[in-house]
Amino acid sequence: MKRIIFMIFLLANAQNIVPQFNVIQSIDFDSQFRVVYGLTGEYDYSYALRYKDGNLETWNLTQIFNLPFNWISTTVDETDNIWSFMGNKIYKYDGINWTQFDTPPQLFSDKYSDLNLDDNNNLWITVANWMRVYRLNLTDITWTIFDSLTSEYSSPGIITLIGDSVWIPTTEGLVLIFNDSVS
Repeated sequence: MKRIIFMIFLLANAQNIVPQFNVIQSIDFDSQFRVVYGLTGEYDYSYALRYKDGNLETWNLTQIFNLPFNWISTTVDETDNIWSFMGNKIYKYDGINWTQFDTPPQLFSDKYSDLNLDDNNNLWITVANWMRVYRLNLTDITWTIFDSLTSEYSSPGIITLIGDSVWIPTTEGLVLIFNDSVS
């Protein structure tokens, strides 16, 4: 799936010209070529959205789960489930219901993050300014935390998957995770 990462849109309200910031952190496409993205709106709500041919579906996860505002990232799996990461929880939309998954205690983001799914049914998560990478195996719901990177690295949170390789840009260059080894 093609992904476009972290775009900022500035929208002006025509009546009072007060700018409204909406941050789209990640864009993905499902099997029906619907665009799926996470939107942080006006620093008060976090949304997952799906759009195609004039049909927009919107889920306000801040209200659904009675949560404070947080940055949100989304991705889509091969069966068109929408996955979102916000704050310290993972959320899955199966086409009917949203389900919440707990995360390890040290996984928290009050900044932008990224998540992506690989071909082996693993959900990968990074968080800006924290050089840890998290992998959730969706088959048996087990976590692996890659925290062997030194603190001099800082990640913008972007994950690129190529085959079995996980690439993450940092302030010091690219980090590769392959066969559970970090280099």
